[in-house]
Amino acid sequence: MTAVEFWDKRSVENIISSLISQPDKVILVGEGKKTQVFAQRYRAFLAQRGQNTLVETRSIRRNSLRDIVAVLSDIVETEEQCMFDLTGGEDLALVAMGIVFQLYPEKKIQMQRCNVASGVITDCDGDNEILYERKPKLSVEELIAIHGGQVRHSSDTRKATPTWNLTPEFAADVDTMWQLCKADPALWNSRIRILAAMEHLCQGQQELLLDKQELHNALRQARIREVDMTPFLKELYRRGLIHSYWETGERLSLQFKDSQIRQCLLTAGLVLELKIYLTALQLQDSQGRFLCTDARNGVVIDWDAQLQPQEGSDTENEIDVILMQGLLPLFISCKNGFIDTEELYKLDAVTSRFGGAYAKKALVCTYFGKQGSAVDYFRRRARDMHIQLVENVHEMTDEELRRALRRCLLG
Repeated sequence: MTAVEFWDKRSVENIISSLISQPDKVILVGEGKKTQVFAQRYRAFLAQRGQNTLVETRSIRRNSLRDIVAVLSDIVETEEQCMFDLTGGEDLALVAMGIVFQLYPEKKIQMQRCNVASGVITDCDGDNEILYERKPKLSVEELIAIHGGQVRHSSDTRKATPTWNLTPEFAADVDTMWQLCKADPALWNSRIRILAAMEHLCQGQQELLLDKQELHNALRQARIREVDMTPFLKELYRRGLIHSYWETGERLSLQFKDSQIRQCLLTAGLVLELKIYLTALQLQDSQGRFLCTDARNGVVIDWDAQLQPQEGSDTENEIDVILMQGLLPLFISCKNGFIDTEELYKLDAVTSRFGGAYAKKALVCTYFGKQGSAVDYFRRRARDMHIQLVENVHEMTDEELRRALRRCLLG
């Protein structure tokens, strides 16, 4: 079985046949170098999936109907059985396909199209036969890869996408931390910055044993606002998030419950990010099916799919949460504090580059840190960029948050 794909600038439309089936060969029809470049991504994508499918390219002159008909006719005459995927492709190529279909009635050419949003596959050749009905879906890693990027994983030496052990106990701990955070997000941020300074002073030791005066000097030098940490540390200890906690007038000591809790309590915005991520994983439709077919948080993306040897030598971005619903991605930025308008442009740029035409965008935040006309301007810019805003998330109940995320996914 040979599948024929028409090159389209929307990358996901170039790979539909391999998402719904396992053809022996894929022929990618398009003009020039861009088709060759995507064919390389296609081969890597299939290899990662373990599909032993040959990928070939056939070059056409995109503005010559005669040339396109000739190329498609040659494919029909050469290949034993063809299925043409009409999901992607430019108008003239699809017109040429209609001509070829009429020229070769004896070949019983198969033509299908997939609705990217719903995953429904439609018969286009009139024989009422749909060859493949497997509902297509992509993982977060595959989505980034077909758009020319690469997700950086924890095996790399630099900043990487985290992998969590998502036990029920950890989920409960995240909820506990979120309850502490949402009571006063600004105060939470201040406290987490101080915990991070404490950890830095102890050079990553498992036990944080500090001289309070030394900590005071370090905070002043780093211009970190000091707040009373004693009530917070006592609450963390009471809830089991830190162990071995003791404090005197001059010194204090503590240990984090485990490495995952340590990470959460050293990064100010991570608890909100994890709350959104874990909530999204549990979203279901009316039939009880999970809405997200894949999800990742803290996704670090290398733009050119080539991990360079030194940090700063290639372009990278981090997206707080990416959710997949079949072929449809939702890119989410999570902000637990002041938000610069530049954040909207960053989210828009990364989503356009790695999410494609079908991607949705959302910004989930506690408070803007803005007032009056500045808030109105921010909301207007978000609306112009088609970025959904979920505001004052710290004032929401869990059910309200679930409804808000469901709207972002389905809206």
